[in-house]
Amino acid sequence: MTRSVIIVNAKAGRGQCLARVGTLRSQLRDGERLIVTSDEASLAQAAADVVAAGAARVSLLGGDGTIATTLTALQRASPRAELPAEFVLLGGGTMNTVARGLGATGGPPEERLRRARAVPYGAGRPVRPLVVNGQLGFLLSTGLMHQFLVEYYAQGDPSSVGAARLLARGILSSLRRGPLARRLSARFTARLTLDGTPLPERDCLFVGVGTVPEVGLGFRPYARASPERGFHVVAYSGSIAALAFSLAAFARGRGEVVAGTFDRTGFRLTIEAQGAEPIPFALDGDLHPAAAALHVGLGPTIRIV
Repeated sequence: MTRSVIIVNAKAGRGQCLARVGTLRSQLRDGERLIVTSDEASLAQAAADVVAAGAARVSLLGGDGTIATTLTALQRASPRAELPAEFVLLGGGTMNTVARGLGATGGPPEERLRRARAVPYGAGRPVRPLVVNGQLGFLLSTGLMHQFLVEYYAQGDPSSVGAARLLARGILSSLRRGPLARRLSARFTARLTLDGTPLPERDCLFVGVGTVPEVGLGFRPYARASPERGFHVVAYSGSIAALAFSLAAFARGRGEVVAGTFDRTGFRLTIEAQGAEPIPFALDGDLHPAAAALHVGLGPTIRIV
């Protein structure tokens, strides 16, 4: 009986995850299986195998993108759109923001797996992923937040140091009204509908949604998200210069005290573009094609070990 499966994204972490396969395979225990994926087809097959085996716990070796794409594949492979009950986030990717936000940090993947094996089934931290236009993830970014990721990848330094450097450049550029600030401050007009209630049309600098409190660099804009309260949505309509002076409030999850900010929790959200252009967005750090409307809901509760 396969009770636990380890899925390794061979392309994550610039090949570092693939280099750990031999060590992980040598440490497998009875009832455990290791699967290596390298593309959409192999991930779909891995998801089908996990569902067929009825595995209760899935360990993921890879970054934020690996987590999002694997959860999506697992739900699509399930006849009832269900997910395995528990997940172990082993890290190892270029971006590991989701794992850190859920407290899955400390030590190499082999050490994290060893600690997880000592945790009884059912004792992990409960969380519900977002479902955005059929894709699962934990952090939805649009507007400035999406463009920040575009700039982050373009600078060729995918690290926390690179992110901090870009943030500092962005703040300085906003004060000088420089070209970086102009790229980051591109706005879009949208109508939000939260839990069936339409909200006034707004000129957005960004709309962000999360079920993970932290987005990196100590920022916790989604601090009130929980399986009981739902996701935390923050929509900002002020200027980028005013935002630069209000970062401390957003970092503490207190966006509601900042002028021009909509800050609520909920379970169903639609973000509809009111202009001619669709809305570019990112989910867990992965950039997605722009869409005329983003339909945001919540997936089933899972536990992070």
